[in-house]
Amino acid sequence: MTKTLPGLIILFFAVTASFGATVYLDSGDEITGMILKENDNYVVIRSENQDIEINKEFVTRIDRDKGETAAGVDRSTGTLEFPGYTEKIQTHQDISLKTGVDFSGQHVASSDSDSAALGVKNGVSVAAEYTKFMDPVNMGFAESIGLTGFGLGVGIAYEIPRKLDNLTGQISFLPVYALFKFRTTPNKNNEFAYLTGQIGYNLFFGDNLYTGSSTLIGGFYYAAGCGYDFRVLNFTLLYSIDRGALSSQGTAVSIDYSKISLMAGVKIP
Repeated sequence: MTKTLPGLIILFFAVTASFGATVYLDSGDEITGMILKENDNYVVIRSENQDIEINKEFVTRIDRDKGETAAGVDRSTGTLEFPGYTEKIQTHQDISLKTGVDFSGQHVASSDSDSAALGVKNGVSVAAEYTKFMDPVNMGFAESIGLTGFGLGVGIAYEIPRKLDNLTGQISFLPVYALFKFRTTPNKNNEFAYLTGQIGYNLFFGDNLYTGSSTLIGGFYYAAGCGYDFRVLNFTLLYSIDRGALSSQGTAVSIDYSKISLMAGVKIP
């Protein structure tokens, strides 16, 4: 029995893998492949090694037990194209370039014995992010409120130098971070909302008027927010904190720079 068990497992997966489905769209197009996940709102089908999430609002029917011959996947762009629609339906990855405004900034310097807070002038930031969305196995509470997709990725941002209130000099940060997103199911216009979180490490920069004889040390970066994607555009509202330190003659002063950011970006095909 022990010797035959691996063979039975292999046979089971071989038989399972031979079953697929064809998804028929209201445009008249068809997508054939393997169904990975399906619920009342969307279906995820694997076609030619791409996992494609399709909103059921434009699915007319699904036929089971078909082959895995792919149709309609444009490999050069990583998107699925339907002649019946002018829009492109997003698959499972995003590369975005963003820029935006940082406002309501607070610069808090603290030591063992004291702390002081200063306002920070509004500034501009730029960022680049990559996100890979995965088929969720069990989203629990998130899925119950309409968040049906989960993604992980990486990003890098540069916060262009900005001035502090009542203090000469300027500061800037360069965060490198990992990110996650919970999103709703994209519709046929590639629109979806999402919640996001970011955590990483940032480099800390300042001009001579700010640093004086001190040395700047980087620290943790973290952020949380929400956003909305509209076709190739995306918009994000974030609350974030850059951490660092000013070090001089063996003494370090911790720096926290908190802010709210409104970012707008474009997806790269």
